[in-house]
Amino acid sequence: MIILFYMAVLVSLLVLRYRAATGHRMSEKRDGLGRVYYEGVNIVEAVKRPESPRGRRSVVDIGLKLNRPFFFRIRRISALPVMLEHMKLAEYVDGIPGAGLVFVAEHPDDLRELINNRTAREAIYDIFVHYEAEKIVCFGQRIWVRLRGARLKNYNGTMRSALLSRLWEIAHVAQENEQARAGTNREFHGALRLPWVMAAHLALLVCGIFTGFHLLIDDRVTFLNPVTLWVYGFLLAIPLSLLWVNILYKFLRRTMWTILALADFILLGLTGIVLLSVSGIYAANRYLPQPPAVHINSYVDNTVCSIRCHVTTGSHGIGWDAKLSGEECKAEHRNKLIVGMRQQSRCLERVDYDFTLLTAPVPDLDKSLKIRVTREDFDTITPGDPVSIAVYRGAFGLRWIDKDEWR
Repeated sequence: MIILFYMAVLVSLLVLRYRAATGHRMSEKRDGLGRVYYEGVNIVEAVKRPESPRGRRSVVDIGLKLNRPFFFRIRRISALPVMLEHMKLAEYVDGIPGAGLVFVAEHPDDLRELINNRTAREAIYDIFVHYEAEKIVCFGQRIWVRLRGARLKNYNGTMRSALLSRLWEIAHVAQENEQARAGTNREFHGALRLPWVMAAHLALLVCGIFTGFHLLIDDRVTFLNPVTLWVYGFLLAIPLSLLWVNILYKFLRRTMWTILALADFILLGLTGIVLLSVSGIYAANRYLPQPPAVHINSYVDNTVCSIRCHVTTGSHGIGWDAKLSGEECKAEHRNKLIVGMRQQSRCLERVDYDFTLLTAPVPDLDKSLKIRVTREDFDTITPGDPVSIAVYRGAFGLRWIDKDEWR
């Protein structure tokens, strides 16, 4: 249930983010000549950072619809774009003095081809320098520009028409560049690769949770130093994560899709890799060749048993579940108890037993062990009897105990 809730929240956030990223907050409108454009007030952004003392619209998005999907983003320099530039996932825009812009795109050649085109370069210059725009976004079949704050005091139909004209010039150049790449080895469709990456991250998370849950419920094997096991797992996860990130860089070619893939990896895949690394160390330390076990001695401190009775489906009686001490669970007492429960129709279908002995604190472990035993062993064991437990050194030096191997 926790996993399903986590996935539901994640999917909801992704849907909302996708809706914002694709410009679906804008409404379709028409100008005086009947041409379609999109315009909208970003209410969320306006509430977060209201910059107009008189309550004027503080954030406006205005854009156009494209014939085919394109993906790029040009925005002013801030902390996140600078970090992405250091990671080689974004590039500074040269050739537009005074703008201070960073470019993130779907194709590695998009920036060079756009900036080398005089028409596109002049359009970008006008939008950011003359109209002081915050960013240009092209995602899917929409391209739009965001204006914020004081610049909106002069926002009118003339300014809107000029911005739409500049956006169309940029979109036209981008379409020409895309057509020039069609059918060549320079063609790249990162949007089609990203779902496979996200599916791989989800698979890593599911497998990691499954193996981690198996470790939690397996009480048969005990590591003498579980903290060291987790440290080894984290150390293994570091190179595996770096290797996976390098694969993402190669597979998605350091584009905007790599940014989305890295975010998805941090949310899902990283947890899966850590859990799988711990499980891998656990299994390798246990099953790889290692020195013979060393037996350590202790004694039986106490014995307990659990009895669970199940009634048939049509019975009006109720089930019965009890935890008894070793004295109460001796064979003769146990049998009388079951006979009495069956006479009361509380134990008609089947009976499950769980026989356990508790040892005195084991050297090097500084705690007692719970060891499940058979019914025959339970009936012959009494408190104070000696018990010998096998301690394995582990393939990686992580000592562990198999509670089933005792004598």
